[in-house]
Amino acid sequence: WTKMAIAEFLGHSLDTVLRRTRKLAEQSLLQQAFRTKSLQLEEAIAFDGLENFAHSQFDPNNLNHAVGKKSYFIHDFNLSALNRKGKMSQAQKNKNLILEKKFGKYPTNAIEVDSERLFRRLLIRTNGNLTFHTDMHPAYKRALQRLRKNFNFQYKLTSSKAARNFRNDLFPINHTDLLTRQKATAYKRETVSFAKHTIA
Repeated sequence: WTKMAIAEFLGHSLDTVLRRTRKLAEQSLLQQAFRTKSLQLEEAIAFDGLENFAHSQFDPNNLNHAVGKKSYFIHDFNLSALNRKGKMSQAQKNKNLILEKKFGKYPTNAIEVDSERLFRRLLIRTNGNLTFHTDMHPAYKRALQRLRKNFNFQYKLTSSKAARNFRNDLFPINHTDLLTRQKATAYKRETVSFAKHTIA
């Protein structure tokens, strides 16, 4: 059912249904965090980020997923706010400068810092060695190299040019990204239903 159909069926306003859905989503995340905080990791982790934007294309972000290689369970995730990059017209460059002057820039190493924080949370939940599978993103590599001083783990890099089939070490994360784009309207390519802000 769509949220509008639910509102009509229950005899409530759409705003009420949207508020309740948002509250249920928040409670679900809290429940997952509570129930998995003592869960010990006993499988390798596939890790990567799914890039999107919120509010406008001047506010891109990276949704980082840590997915179990065997279970496909999302053990942890976070969101890194990014600065706009890539080719821009002169008008877009001017607008970007105005926005940066008004609100400031996001940290340029956001993905690296946030990934290191997430890796640390996962490593604390292991009794011994843990294996990370990532792509060739330099931010992941730098974050993991810093953690080597205090933790025992292995990490394997997979080229983005490798066939993305079930034999690929990153297949669990690619599968998660596929489902995210399929199920979450805001993550569909060329969507007009983008999130109004990162909290959404």
